[in-house]
Amino acid sequence: MLIRKQNSSHKKIKIRILSCVFFVFLLCVIPVTRNAIRYCVVAVTMPIVRASHAAEEKAYSFTQTFRFKSSLVEENTQLSREIQNLNSRFADYDELVQENQDLKLTMGRSGGMDFVLAVILSKPPTSAYDTLLIDGGEALQMQVGQSVYANGNIPIGTIAQVFANSALVELYSSPSEKIDARLDPSHIDVTLFGHGGGDLLVSVPHDLTVPENSIVVSKEINPHVLGRLEKIISDPRDSSQTLIFSAPININELDFVEVAK
Repeated sequence: MLIRKQNSSHKKIKIRILSCVFFVFLLCVIPVTRNAIRYCVVAVTMPIVRASHAAEEKAYSFTQTFRFKSSLVEENTQLSREIQNLNSRFADYDELVQENQDLKLTMGRSGGMDFVLAVILSKPPTSAYDTLLIDGGEALQMQVGQSVYANGNIPIGTIAQVFANSALVELYSSPSEKIDARLDPSHIDVTLFGHGGGDLLVSVPHDLTVPENSIVVSKEINPHVLGRLEKIISDPRDSSQTLIFSAPININELDFVEVAK
């Protein structure tokens, strides 16, 4: 009977020892197992994640490239239309100018002008704002108020002061200038106001439709282009709208001008 009790006690001790060993084994093995499982999961999923990211980047790049190409195609189409419109406008303009000249020649009013060629000595930003200093002056019998042209057919200003061998030209874009002109193709009389920097301002009724190809021309038998429409400033609350015209030629590119006699 005593032997049985001893055997039973030994068994319980063995079970306890084995339980402790198993418990310690689990404590040591579980973290390693977790790490192993985590490593396997990462090893399996990383290629998938990378492939997914690569696919997303390629899709995004393709989308951006497609949008860029579409934008270029649309811009190119728009530019082609504008070029065609400009060519049509200039073709019509040249034809009208020729017809106008032929008619005036027939009626004995060709309006031919004599010019004195002058060298530009100083121009913005070297000269005063919206002015030119040209050679000639009293030596070439220049006078205050004479019109000054670029390329012989584009009026750009008038002589404001005359010196012994030079003269000061005030450009039409000078803030102190005001010119009577005509708005085409609307065919209405307007007043141009210098705005500086080669720009001219015109105020017209708000309900007047102003085409994009509008120009302002001088009021004379042989009208000259004074400016081309650059921008329209309109506010529904105002009874008028402001038109901004830019000079038809870049003053900074000129080396010579012609002074009308």
